[in-house]
Amino acid sequence: MRVIREASQDIEVILDSMGTMFPGIRMSGPATRETSFTMDGFTGGEDLVHLDYRFEGREARAEVDRDGSFVFCDLLEYDGGIDDGRTEIDKNRPLVLPKHVLAHWEHGGSRALSIRESAVHRVLEAHHMPNPGKFDILGTAPVGAAGDIRWSVTKNYVQQAMRIGLADVPVIAATLTELLIETMLLTFPTNASGSTGERRLPSTAAVRRATAYADEHAGRPITVADMAAAARLSVRGLQDAFQRQLGLTPTAYLRATRLAATRDALLAADGADGTQVSTIARAAGFMHLSRFAAAYRAAYGEHPSQTLRR
Repeated sequence: MRVIREASQDIEVILDSMGTMFPGIRMSGPATRETSFTMDGFTGGEDLVHLDYRFEGREARAEVDRDGSFVFCDLLEYDGGIDDGRTEIDKNRPLVLPKHVLAHWEHGGSRALSIRESAVHRVLEAHHMPNPGKFDILGTAPVGAAGDIRWSVTKNYVQQAMRIGLADVPVIAATLTELLIETMLLTFPTNASGSTGERRLPSTAAVRRATAYADEHAGRPITVADMAAAARLSVRGLQDAFQRQLGLTPTAYLRATRLAATRDALLAADGADGTQVSTIARAAGFMHLSRFAAAYRAAYGEHPSQTLRR
């Protein structure tokens, strides 16, 4: 495992360090004594790079052209904006950087993980998918709240395995890389064809009704029975349909939508006015707060109280 660490106020050092993850990065807003940059990262085999970085100080801008890797980020306490030159990107969801990205901030950080495009092409070739060299991700976020959770849990698992050195073993590094890529193909909209690359969106009206109901009522304490009624199916029928079409249970989908709704509410709340995590969690249907906190941390890599303090 190659460890990457840096702390500096020198813009040239910052650019050189950031180039590990973002080749060709360009920044404006020169560093001053009021600016600080810290970075902590490590590699996993030949194909994965993990990077935690944080900026504090005067406003800065960056422009990045993706080159040779897919870069997935979770933005942390990020006070700026990010876009692809045309559309603002939702900074509160897991995201993959588009081919060209513009960002501006005064303070904030990111937990990023990059995968070499060549590794993705190898997996696509193993699935006999045509034209793997033309593969691309369409959009910047997973499909739906369940996709956010599926991706976040997998990404956090891989990053933790890398952090403790498991990826130093070549066969484990290859397994982690393949796990991450397979989850990406199941979770993000892509231009790949075949069962692995499909978006896995509901293909029947019944399941669409159930997921729409869950999404619309995510902030309320609804049940799987409520989803089944909205779908006009029995609970067992809904469970079978979800497993067949989405590869998960209605309970898992409902938990994912609740977690996403809770995160939105925590980000919108002002912790200084006395708002409590427990109040928001219970309003979304989480009665067991310790289980909620564990599920939230597994999905988003931080405790809900940390989100509330942003």
